[in-house]
Amino acid sequence: MASPLVSVVIASYQHVAYVRQAVESVLAQTVRDMEVIVVDDGSTDGTPDVVESIRDPRLRLIRLQENRRQHARNVGLGLACGRYVAFQNSDDEWAPAKLARQLDLLETRQDVAACFTQVDLIDTQGHPVRDSWANGLFATGETQRSSIEWLQRLFFSNEFCIISAVARRHLVERVGRFRPSLVQIADHDLWIKLAALGEMVILPDALSKMRIDGTANLSAPGPASTTRAGFEMADVLENYVRPPLLERALQIFPQLADAVGHSLSVRKALLARTAGQHSAMSHHLFADRVLARMIDNPQERQELVNVLGAQVIHFFLQNRSRIGAS
Repeated sequence: MASPLVSVVIASYQHVAYVRQAVESVLAQTVRDMEVIVVDDGSTDGTPDVVESIRDPRLRLIRLQENRRQHARNVGLGLACGRYVAFQNSDDEWAPAKLARQLDLLETRQDVAACFTQVDLIDTQGHPVRDSWANGLFATGETQRSSIEWLQRLFFSNEFCIISAVARRHLVERVGRFRPSLVQIADHDLWIKLAALGEMVILPDALSKMRIDGTANLSAPGPASTTRAGFEMADVLENYVRPPLLERALQIFPQLADAVGHSLSVRKALLARTAGQHSAMSHHLFADRVLARMIDNPQERQELVNVLGAQVIHFFLQNRSRIGAS
């Protein structure tokens, strides 16, 4: 059989009350040329049984026996055959025309790596949510920015919603899928890598619905999730001091004007200094990691001191003292 146009990967876990609506909203898309891969990550509440009761030849259920033993979305990606890949969660919903609108754009514009939609927030009953932790989280309004502009913004925060994403599958494979060690912001890492390869577009219509269920959402703010996200963000920012983004640092960060004419090492140091001036613990931690590695390297340390003076060492020490206080 020919490969489908799009593969939809649905990661499911403990969403017995919502999973039917989530899956059926995908199967009800006006685009019919798809496969839907539900990867249940060890649910114990009957979630996979609900999925199994849905009869559609395009639907495939994978039951993982133990939660977190494998990376559910990467398992789904390993089975996907579509030209494009979309992501859904087992408690969220799509408007019927969502995929059609995004695939039209992706088929027309070969420069686009990933396409997103605006997102509505809904409660447990499907009603609009106005005052939750997620309101204002995702980009709205004027969102037609270049990949360079998105890379600037992604250095500080993630404005893309994973349930609204459709990406070129070969590019997702090229960048290594989702990074398994990241639990809170693995999608943020993926968007940065994709933005390095092509444009990112957000459609103006709210064609995706994200359900807010109190504190049940994994990404909801709390002591544990906030701490995890801080450490993960420091890992994600490392993308900016590696190829291909390090070579494009002067485009992404015009404030690195002092690095013009200097080596990539100097660019790294100045980018670390820029991050260290941000208020977030994650950025202080990223700056610390980058500068510590460079200071421990005799050649890089000498180059930094020659170009930037001993002030770069003093900045490293001051930044390290701020990490615990962030």
